[in-house]
Amino acid sequence: MLIKKYPNTLSMPRACRLFAGVASVAVLLAGCGQKDEKAAPSQVLAKVNDGEITVMQLNGVLRGAGNTADQALAKQNALDYLVNQEILQQKAAELKLDRDPDVMQAVEQAKRQILAAAALSKLQAKAGEPGAAEVQKFYESNPALFSQHATYEFTMFNLPVAQLPGEVKAAIEQSHSAAQTKQALESMHQAFQEKTSRVAADQLPMDLLLQLFKLKAGDILVRPEAGNVMLVQLVRVEGSPVSLADSKERIVAYLKQTAEQESANSKLAELKKAAKVTYLKRFANNAAASAPAAAANGLSTDTVNSGLKGF
Repeated sequence: MLIKKYPNTLSMPRACRLFAGVASVAVLLAGCGQKDEKAAPSQVLAKVNDGEITVMQLNGVLRGAGNTADQALAKQNALDYLVNQEILQQKAAELKLDRDPDVMQAVEQAKRQILAAAALSKLQAKAGEPGAAEVQKFYESNPALFSQHATYEFTMFNLPVAQLPGEVKAAIEQSHSAAQTKQALESMHQAFQEKTSRVAADQLPMDLLLQLFKLKAGDILVRPEAGNVMLVQLVRVEGSPVSLADSKERIVAYLKQTAEQESANSKLAELKKAAKVTYLKRFANNAAASAPAAAANGLSTDTVNSGLKGF
């Protein structure tokens, strides 16, 4: 695909996603240790040869899986997962894979990741409930997500070039439709891949949404992407406004998660300031490293058509 599917803008913070994502790894690491030979029979849910699967292990998997309507099915799926895991773990022990350098490094990295995520989760302060005024302010400050929420249809032309050639830009400057853009590119013998998509506002990356929000049908957005140039031509916009009442729950959750993430970042900054950090080697300075990332995320953009508009 030429454009990835991005998660909902009002999503859980990175630290929470990380902690949930490594929960299954924690179960795997726990399984690598010695079995509890004194576990009560009622705590043992399944046996695989000499290995046992306990209620504690099952609960660990279920915590990472989240809530589901069919609890019985969720528990059975989790138990089947643990059985398969135990079978493979026993095979790994037979093959002495626990002594493989790559495996040992992966286990150590997983352990570090789990501990770091747990520490970050422990440090961040629990956010209080945002007030009605704060919720309304957020709603009114993001019309593209709420009051003017829409589904955007656009055609993407992926050009395998680092920069948009001047002659190609001139050729598409008068284009008002995807068909005209395609014809212009073909007339210039410019290689490209074409794809049309329809995506709701809350499924778009925020920077792209804010750029599309300012365009009208026929306008073209030029975005650098992974060493190529992406032409995003807006085809049509179908409005589907979301009221404050309907979006309040998501906004509250987002504001709380954002506050907790900011708290965690602040605590991490304090810890880093107090620690003695010495770089024996640097690969890039922060300013130089952030520039390619901004370009890769499409933050450096231009638009053509209708008077070569810029942001």
